Amino acid sequence: MPGRIAPSDLYLQLHGQLGVINDLLHRVAASVADYKLYDPETLEADTLGDATTGPETYEAVLRELDLVDTALKATDAAYRRVLDEASRLYLKD
Repeated sequence: MPGRIAPSDLYLQLHGQLGVINDLLHRVAASVADYKLYDPETLEADTLGDATTGPETYEAVLRELDLVDTALKATDAAYRRVLDEASRLYLKD
């Protein structure tokens, strides 16, 4: 049937999107590693927002990156479940 996308092609699209999630997971891990190279006591925070210190802001950045990592891992797991189901579909003859 012309114009209709085969389920196997949709599966491949989903699989490619999983690669994007994995790439983001690696980038977040690399960012965490880079931030951990700092001694928090050598950092200062600007005065543009709520009063804070460099070390407090540093810890906040690491905490938020951890939340991003957790969310991406959950997304990765969900995508893998989608792929398991999507791999079973095909068009009837």
